[in-house]
Amino acid sequence: PLTTGVNDLQTLSLKYFQNKITIETGVIDYYSKGKNQIRYKLEGLNDAWQYAPAYYTIRFDGLRAANYKLIVQAASPSNEFNGPEKTLTIIISPPFWETWWFRILSVVAMVFVVFAIVQQQSRKLKKRNVMLEEKVMHRTKELKHSLEELRSTQTQLIQQEKMASLGELTAG
Repeated sequence: PLTTGVNDLQTLSLKYFQNKITIETGVIDYYSKGKNQIRYKLEGLNDAWQYAPAYYTIRFDGLRAANYKLIVQAASPSNEFNGPEKTLTIIISPPFWETWWFRILSVVAMVFVVFAIVQQQSRKLKKRNVMLEEKVMHRTKELKHSLEELRSTQTQLIQQEKMASLGELTAG
């Protein structure tokens, strides 16, 4: 329902869920009552004229979000369409999730989430890397210590063998 008359209305802006339009038409001509016709077309949906009796309800259900131009014209008593046309621009706005700004915002949010996940994984990998480096350094120290003990033991064995050989020589 409108608060303004249709004759004063040039543009009708609607939300995406307000996509059912009903317009009741009529011709004020008492002499040719019931003989008049009305034609209309909704540019943007159907560019062909549709004809209806003078007292007729024009209905459009389930219109998608777009800009339309409704043109209505009444016939003269001799059924000639030469009178003025009434043009009404109908703008049905899309839902917010189908707008360009929401799509850009969604892409930015997704990029931010992916970046945050990559950063978190990177931090975890760096921590693991540090822990592995510490383990490698600790094991390297252990191996160096074991190697030093092995060399020391080897040197002692060689020394003992020399002493044993010397003892055999002396005993012999």
